[in-house]
Amino acid sequence: MVAICGDGGFPYASAELATAVQEGINVVTLVFVDNAYGTVTGIQRRQFGSRFVGNKLHNPDYVKFAEAFGAIGIKLSSHAEIGKQLSSALKADRPVVIEIPVPQLDTPWDTLLDN
Repeated sequence: MVAICGDGGFPYASAELATAVQEGINVVTLVFVDNAYGTVTGIQRRQFGSRFVGNKLHNPDYVKFAEAFGAIGIKLSSHAEIGKQLSSALKADRPVVIEIPVPQLDTPWDTLLDN
């Protein structure tokens, strides 16, 4: 089982790692990290002339965070490493959190609303 989320959304349910560890649910969570709330950034760019407030994140060390719950934490240096690490993580005997750095990307809302 694989869960995919950004660094803005992951903290809202990150405590579920404790449940996954406790219940032996070997879920792999891919956390795409751009250190920002992407949707908030897009809204502020479109509607407020790129005047940004409250859109940047100061993230924890996700490897240590995962390990604090008893899960495995992996930090990639590039998104190009996902394939190998995901394959390995799916074979793990406990939950795995993989932190993946990404540049700030457009959200689906950017594409839909800019057209």
